[in-house]
Amino acid sequence: MFKKLRESFTTPPVTLHPHAFVEASIAIDRFWTSNRDITKDFNQNYIDHYRNEWAVVILQILQQKSALEMIRNRLIPLMFEFGRLQVLVMDAPPLNDQSGFRGWLGITGELKQNLALLAESEEGLRQWLCSVRPHMTLTEKWNCVLFRYRTLWAEIEILNAVRKPLGDVHPDIGADWYWPLLCVNCAYHELNFRANGGLPMSLNPDANAALETMRIFLELKDFVVSGSKFPDLEWERKHNVKLPRRMTS
Repeated sequence: MFKKLRESFTTPPVTLHPHAFVEASIAIDRFWTSNRDITKDFNQNYIDHYRNEWAVVILQILQQKSALEMIRNRLIPLMFEFGRLQVLVMDAPPLNDQSGFRGWLGITGELKQNLALLAESEEGLRQWLCSVRPHMTLTEKWNCVLFRYRTLWAEIEILNAVRKPLGDVHPDIGADWYWPLLCVNCAYHELNFRANGGLPMSLNPDANAALETMRIFLELKDFVVSGSKFPDLEWERKHNVKLPRRMTS
């Protein structure tokens, strides 16, 4: 796939990060092209479109000296959007939560059953669904959320995989900023959905106190964007608070 993309340029591009180039190709196949759990409801044109789009974008990024900064900057808004959808598709107990986010910072898995309410009460979600197609049934709204969630999951996992060969992943398991920031994003969106939908607060009964807590946790994003080598560790040192961690490889 990447060979064909290289040949499509008038002047063959030279990547400054050949190992990352290979890892990106492997990640696109692993998380998207050959991942039937993710792509099973998508037609081939949709799969091919995103496969090619991501490959081109990553190839262009890896030609730059600032590749790591560009990967982080592309990840940040995608991770934020992903958090909004993750809390809408997550199952409540006793069903299993494969993401590992449930239970951290007020993340409950209870929003999935409230999609009809939230699709009307949360303005960002309502506008997005209307932009896809007005007057959808609840099933159609659910499919929009689920399919966008799956696409976003693949994209952020692919970009995250490129971080390692660029030297942006902490070598110790559970000591990296990617999963904690995803978790914080999920927690923020859970809080926001509950506030807009009139649902009970899950992080703190006091909505203002909960918002202040989330404001502090969301500062992690600023450390990532600043270019800090280990933004999660710097955030913890500043606030003397431990971030959520997933202690798996």
